[in-house]
Amino acid sequence: MHGFLKILYSLFYFKIPRFILKKFISNNNDALDIIAKRGHYKDRIYLAENIKTLNRENQLGLMKTLLDDNIEVVSKKTINQFSNDVPKELASLIKKKSAYWKRKRIENDILSQKTSELLKDSKNYKRKFGNGESFQMIKQMLKKPMNTGKWF
Repeated sequence: MHGFLKILYSLFYFKIPRFILKKFISNNNDALDIIAKRGHYKDRIYLAENIKTLNRENQLGLMKTLLDDNIEVVSKKTINQFSNDVPKELASLIKKKSAYWKRKRIENDILSQKTSELLKDSKNYKRKFGNGESFQMIKQMLKKPMNTGKWF
């Protein structure tokens, strides 16, 4: 099963149906490691939500993988599942990841504030249909008659 999943994920990016994921989780299947590393993001979110149902060894193995995920939702759902009762090394990893996501959120807020200040009074920056100017231009273009000339 492992080799088959690795080959499929190297060729395609696909979402595994829920009932198959539920079977994998209920059987503590080793394929969950591959899904946690290479799987569809919705599958990884589902794993993060249901990681408590696995046995302790699989929980800790998957937890490391899901904490290091690039998608914020997957990492935060894993952090929320395990607030207490984890080994010290994982507790430090959880603290680092939660601090990382907080810092990234603050940096994004600062960046959006800077860009909004820069573009506040700019005449080059126009929102789509912001003042209706581009919408009016499109209406004028549609009023013009089609080219009725001969093509030959």
